[in-house]
Amino acid sequence: METGAGGVGRRGGGGMTLPDFLSSSRIAAAGLMCVSAFCRSRPLFLVLFAASLASDSVDGFLARRLHETSERGARLDSIGDLAVILALVPGVYLLWPEIIEREAVWIVVGLASYLVPSLIGAVRFRRMTSYHTWGAKAMAVFMGVSLLLMFAGISSVPFRCCIPLAVLEGAEEVAITFVLPAWHSNVHTVWHALKIRRSARK
Repeated sequence: METGAGGVGRRGGGGMTLPDFLSSSRIAAAGLMCVSAFCRSRPLFLVLFAASLASDSVDGFLARRLHETSERGARLDSIGDLAVILALVPGVYLLWPEIIEREAVWIVVGLASYLVPSLIGAVRFRRMTSYHTWGAKAMAVFMGVSLLLMFAGISSVPFRCCIPLAVLEGAEEVAITFVLPAWHSNVHTVWHALKIRRSARK
């Protein structure tokens, strides 16, 4: 095993690993989510979204468990997350227009809390950030469940409760971006970013 950029372990050979496949399948699922939205199929959209959430919850764990973490895997994971989030926008607009009207402010703030930190990181490092913070992992679970509850018509309260937490998580990612001396993947907290910065100065 050799070390890739950002201190990420990488297996030799360059073949696609199981975690990479799961991340890639999430990208494909995002495209199918858009198709199901245009076809006005709420059940299919929900199934694809739920499958994407399940994939996101296990690919990072498997990468660490199987010792198959890599810079490529971190990028694929981030691209998969972004693809699913972007697919949600036309999906909700086409399938649940009443939710867009009712929750517009919350949705805009939630999207901004994800996209703005990513944009700031892209401007600073000229590439997509792939921090995969512990806060982001927790938010992915909470936000995913809250969205499913809202889409099912059960309650929008959990979704609204997630938004302030999403803003805090986004603020942490912005802080990490400005703390890091150079691009790194898998930076779990600001504390880890500070450790990287101190090591770089030695």
